Amino acid sequence: MSDELDLEREIARILAGDADPETDPVLLWLASATRSTPSARLTARVDAALAAPARRATVAGERPSRWVAVVAIALAAAFVTQGLGSILAGRWVARGLGESFAPDAALELGLAMIAVGMCTAAAAISRVWGPVAVLTGTSLATALAVHGVREFGEFAAGAALHATEGLLGVALLAAWLVDLHGRRRGPAPVTRPQRR
Repeated sequence: MSDELDLEREIARILAGDADPETDPVLLWLASATRSTPSARLTARVDAALAAPARRATVAGERPSRWVAVVAIALAAAFVTQGLGSILAGRWVARGLGESFAPDAALELGLAMIAVGMCTAAAAISRVWGPVAVLTGTSLATALAVHGVREFGEFAAGAALHATEGLLGVALLAAWLVDLHGRRRGPAPVTRPQRR
C-alpha cells in the first residue's frame, strides 16, 4: 500500500512541475506524454467558440415550413395509430381481414410502424430530417395505400387508414419539394403596398 501511495505522490510532484532528479525516467516520460501545450491557433479557436453566443437549433433557416411540419405530424400520427392498432387490436384486424393472428408479428409490425412514425415526425422539427422523413414516410405510405386497395371490399377501417396514409405521404412529398424549392430561391423580397 505504501508503494502505491509513494508512486501517487511522485506522480503528483511530477505533474506539479517539482520532479526529483532521481525520478524514474519512464515515469517522467509518461507524465510529460500525457500533457501537451495546445497550439496558439487551437487556443484561439476554442476561445472564439466559447465567446460566441450559443447557436440555437431552432433558427428560422433550419425550421421546415408550416405545411411540411403539419403533414409530417399527421402522417406520423397515422403510422403510430396503425402501430398501436397492430399491438393492441391485432386480433380484431386479423379477424376483419379473414387472416390468422400472429401475436409476435403483430407486435413487431407495431413497433416498426411507431419507429417510422417517429422518423417521419422528425421532419416537423428540423429541415435536416426532411429527406429521411420523405424517403421513409412517403415510400411506406404509398406502398401501404397501394396494398390497401384490396381492403376496400374486406375491411373498411384498414382501407380508410391506408388511403389516408397514401394521401398524406404524397402531400408530405409535395410540401417538402415546395419547401426545398422555396429555400433554393431564397427569401421572398419585401414589397410595400402601392398607394393610389
